[in-house]
Order: sequence, then structure tokens, then C-alpha cells
Amino acid sequence: MLMDIVKFLRARIAEDEAGVNTYGAAIAASSDHDQRRLIAECAAKRQLIDLAFEHEESIDGEMGCCCSAERIRNGKCPNVKVNEIPLLLLLAQPYVAHRDFDPAWS
Repeated sequence: MLMDIVKFLRARIAEDEAGVNTYGAAIAASSDHDQRRLIAECAAKRQLIDLAFEHEESIDGEMGCCCSAERIRNGKCPNVKVNEIPLLLLLAQPYVAHRDFDPAWS
């Protein structure tokens, strides 16, 4: 069964964040990456996911369907396919090698 792109992204972001929390000191000490920046990046990605639905809500309203961001997020808008939202597809690209990545997201 293929995974929903939002579940996929949230799982990958959680893994990234867990890695930062586990290995943060080593990352910060061995490179120019800093633990706070990496944690902030994970938070920003979560906000971008939410923003994608708000944007789709705005576009959908202009098309006359007027589905809320929540309806779109839950796959209940006939005009929007969640797994085809451009911003979500872009956020998924760094994880293309992950076993749960759907090739349709490329």
C-alpha cells in the first residue's frame, strides 16, 4: 500500500529531528551545521506542509469549490489531489531513496 505524501513527509521530518537530537552534538562539532538550525529546518518544513494546504484552499476558493484547508488535507476536496500538491512534491524530493517514497511524487 502506498503511503500518503503528508504522512510520508511528517515521518521523514520526525526521523530527521530525532537524528538531530541524537547526534546533534557530533554534527555541530564536526561540521558547520548547527543543531538549532537543523531543528528550525524541521519546524519550517512542518509549517510549509500546513502552508501548502492554506494555499490550495485559496486556489480552490477561486475555482468556486471553496473547500477548507482541513477538507483538502483530509482528501475530501474533489478538485485537489493531496499527492499532487506541488509544494509537497518538492518537499518529498530529498527523500527519493527512501523505501516508502512513491515514484509518482517525482
